[in-house]
Formats: sequence, structure tokens, C-alpha cells
Amino acid sequence: MPDIENNERDVELIEAHSFDEALSECMALRKQKYWSFRGQRNRKWFAEPHSGDMTTADLAKNIRNFKARSMEFPRPDYIEDTNSKEIKEWRWLFYAQHHRLKTQLLDWTSNPLVALYFAVEEILSRPEKDISGAVWAIHVKDPKKFKWEPDLESISPHNLDDWIMIRPPVVTHRIARQSGLFTFHPERQLQGMEPFCTGDDEKKFKKIEIVSPQNRNDLDLCKAIRKELGFMNIHHASLFPHPDGVANFINDELPALSPPSDR
Repeated sequence: MPDIENNERDVELIEAHSFDEALSECMALRKQKYWSFRGQRNRKWFAEPHSGDMTTADLAKNIRNFKARSMEFPRPDYIEDTNSKEIKEWRWLFYAQHHRLKTQLLDWTSNPLVALYFAVEEILSRPEKDISGAVWAIHVKDPKKFKWEPDLESISPHNLDDWIMIRPPVVTHRIARQSGLFTFHPERQLQGMEPFCTGDDEKKFKKIEIVSPQNRNDLDLCKAIRKELGFMNIHHASLFPHPDGVANFINDELPALSPPSDR
């Protein structure tokens, strides 16, 4: 993801110097209106999909290849349990996104704690030295932009011409554990989240940076926030409920949560 200069974007920047401050800023938004959140491990990254210059034709090809090469692996029967071609397309898209296929989707969550975890985690992102994370927050004011699965029956991801936010069905355990939401970015919006930053009446955008107080290490603050979240059962194993997620948690995060041994 490219670095950003906040003064060139219509983004309200907020600094949080502790877990309590970061959570307080998020909860103030969550309680006020229906805000959604996205944690990113590098605060210099802008919030945008990993799809780059992907076209809708590229997306369709990627999904076909993903389905063909995933046939040997178990997958939820729920994906195909519908007579709607469009719903099947969306379900496969959500499923592939959560298995890290590049798509025109961007992950969000309704749970600020989950977003905070992704802003400080070090298993998936392996952050650069001394770079802390950030939580992005968006308020979708226009109800026509927010879609539930029944709304998608008349919308194909291959001909959508405007962005939407989606409350997806639970096609993977991760979606449930992470209180997952998605935004979808059509072909004409390859600049990523730019349409969310125009400052118009429909879209509001904020960025909460995790920054240590002066003369302290940002990575130490991230470690302290991970520990706080771990005590609340927000950690890699709870958010990635599969053997790899459990192993990564035991290797990298559990030691900080375990009390000293008497032996």
C-alpha cells in the first residue's frame, strides 16, 4: 500500500497515545452513529484494496481460478446453497477475500477492538522498524450504500458502477469472529478509498493513529495494546479460528499473556 500525506487528503487525523485513548476515540464514534473501522499495521498506508489496477474481467478470472484450485479443500456448503447466481458470486468473493485473494473488496469491522488488533498485530504484517499502526473509521450516511445479502440478489460484482458497503453472510468463521464488513470498489474506482474522502454529505472519514507519548517507542505501545486486547480474548487465535491461527497465537502472542511460572 502506498504511503499517504494526510494534508493532501480530506481525512480527520486523531492521535491516540494509549490503549484507553484509542478505544475511547473509537467507541465515541461507535456509540454516536453507525461507524465502521479498519485497522492497518502501518499508519502511513492509505486505506485501499490490494487489487491495484485490477479490472472486473481480472476479478472474474481470479475467482474462477480460485474456485478451480480450491476444489480439493473443504469449504462451507453454504456458499452454493442458493438459487441466485449473483448471491453465489458474492459469497465466493467474500470467501476468497478472507483467504487473502486479491479482490476489489476492502475489509472493515463493526467492532473497534478487532480494528485495534489489526492496527497493532505483528504476525501477518511484520511491520517495519518503529512504525505503528492506525484505525480508519468511516460513517456511511446514505442507507442506499449499505447492503445486506438479500440486496445483492439484483447486483453483480462484475457490473457494479459505484461503491457499496456490505454486511456479508458468514461464509467463513473469520467473518463472524471479526464482525466483518466489506466495501466493494468497482473498476472505475481503482484509486481505492478516494471517494470516501471527498468530504461530501454522504461520506465521513477519520484516522486514529497509534502514537506513543514523546520519547517512547511506538512498537512498545503496540505490544502493550496487544496484551490488553489479549486479556479481552481479542488475539490471533480468536480472530483466525483454524490450526494456523492457534499456532501463531501460541508462538507469538500467548507468552505475553501467561503468568510467570513458579517452576
